[in-house]
Amino acid sequence: MKSIPYLKFLTANLCTLLLLVFALISHYSLTGLIVYLVGAGMLFLGTLGDSKNVRYGVANKTGFYLFIACIILIGIRLPDMIPALRFDGSSNGFGKMSFGTGSPNFAAALPGLAGMIGFIIASSKVKSYVLKICFGSLAQTFGFLLFYGIFGLPIRTFPFIVAVEALFAFCRVYASKNIIYNGDSGASKRTAHSFMALIICACVAVATLLYPSYAISATNGEHIAKLVKSLTEGFNLPVFVTVMAVAAALFMFSELKSDVKGSADAYLAVSLAGLAISIRVLLTHLSIGGAIICAASAVAYYLVGFSMLSFMPSSDKSNPIYWMLGKGRFAAVLYSAIVSAMAAFSILFMYRGSIVSYLILVCGVVLALTSKRIFRGLAAAEAIRWQIILLTVYAFTMSVSVINGTIGKTWMLLTAVFVLFSIVMWGLGLRDGVNLPKKYRAFKVAGCVIAGAISVIAVITFG
Repeated sequence: MKSIPYLKFLTANLCTLLLLVFALISHYSLTGLIVYLVGAGMLFLGTLGDSKNVRYGVANKTGFYLFIACIILIGIRLPDMIPALRFDGSSNGFGKMSFGTGSPNFAAALPGLAGMIGFIIASSKVKSYVLKICFGSLAQTFGFLLFYGIFGLPIRTFPFIVAVEALFAFCRVYASKNIIYNGDSGASKRTAHSFMALIICACVAVATLLYPSYAISATNGEHIAKLVKSLTEGFNLPVFVTVMAVAAALFMFSELKSDVKGSADAYLAVSLAGLAISIRVLLTHLSIGGAIICAASAVAYYLVGFSMLSFMPSSDKSNPIYWMLGKGRFAAVLYSAIVSAMAAFSILFMYRGSIVSYLILVCGVVLALTSKRIFRGLAAAEAIRWQIILLTVYAFTMSVSVINGTIGKTWMLLTAVFVLFSIVMWGLGLRDGVNLPKKYRAFKVAGCVIAGAISVIAVITFG
């Protein structure tokens, strides 16, 4: 039986190494190859060799995968920073090694010392594992601020350290909650994520100390934005999404008889693919509203991922997340795909100024999801629910046609599609009644998909 979770880790390891090999090819060097092979060995030893924690799944080791990926990426780029590691004597263009950039900065050192001591004391006093982890990460962050102040380092690379500490704190909170809800104690004492964050941040701090110009250029917001954009350009995004989709399918296959918690790994893979698509759409159609939507989708992924750990069949169904998870182990994966699609389309519409179309779409989706409870008990409840979906499609495509100035060419076709499929939905819905709402559901879904496809194609064709 142990082969099932090991299959998931083997899949995750191969997918991670496949994605990282593209970075190695783009910046190939002997040092980078050595670091890649060493990192691959560490990845397999840290996952397949961790027999005690393998049952918690791949999602529980997200921090470890991030750590290995960061170490390999740093190692691949190391020859660009240190010419001696290229073995060819070529110059890296960053000048000579330095040691600090000035006298001690007491404005950073004093708050760093006070914050480090204060949060160390605070973390030892609290009992909540979430607060203990947060206070520990803050203590480590202020410790690096003290380091920056003592050596007078440029503070411009410090936000990167803050981001790394926050990211690994989130991963540690998730892993701790997973372990707690599986019946084990001492989750807050697991310090692996703190050490991983410490190593990565130390690499940044040392690079800032020895090669400040390179560290500043590598960690500034503009460079990171270009890096993220390059990762989603060309074939990179399709490859990443495809790899995540294959991984999700294999994860679900390896957990055929599992409950909702068993789909956490597939949910993570689908969410990462969806987030990558949203980021690509945002970078192509950049706007403040789009950035807010992308951030909100990331929060939505995280909230449901956390809720999956504490979900039980007897969970309170008044909680909308628990209600959704109660629909089966595929519910979370489908939810992730829907959130991804809505986020991508929302960013696109916000950029184009189609706020009316966006609001119609969102309100229609919300109304369709809640209509079952609103019209509960009515004989026509099922028909009303599907009518709302068709009405949303109709109103959405009509509003887009108005914005595009093509309403004169599309209104007759859109109206005909809406009326025809509405008659079909009402016929099937009234035939079902209250007792058999699922009997013709496949036909209803197919009808809505066909109506939506015809309407969207019409809008695009005449637009």
